[in-house]
Amino acid sequence: MPHFHDTANDPLAEMEETSPASMSESLKVPKLRSEAVAQVSKSLAEAYDLVYNAIMNPENHYPDPKSLARHPPDQIRTILGI
Repeated sequence: MPHFHDTANDPLAEMEETSPASMSESLKVPKLRSEAVAQVSKSLAEAYDLVYNAIMNPENHYPDPKSLARHPPDQIRTILGI
């Protein structure tokens, strides 16, 4: 008996645990919603940090890096409340 459902050919939104209806029901629970917001904020901040560092790295030769990434990562974390 397989422990995992083979989802290679199933669209993500059609899987019951990730369907929009299921997700919206889960997010009505305050604790789950708060955890989701925290996780998404953290992921966004980490992704921005990577992009920011790549843009600011002189080895990457961006012509005007400060015009591409106007806010340093600490400001983004402040905006996201983390």
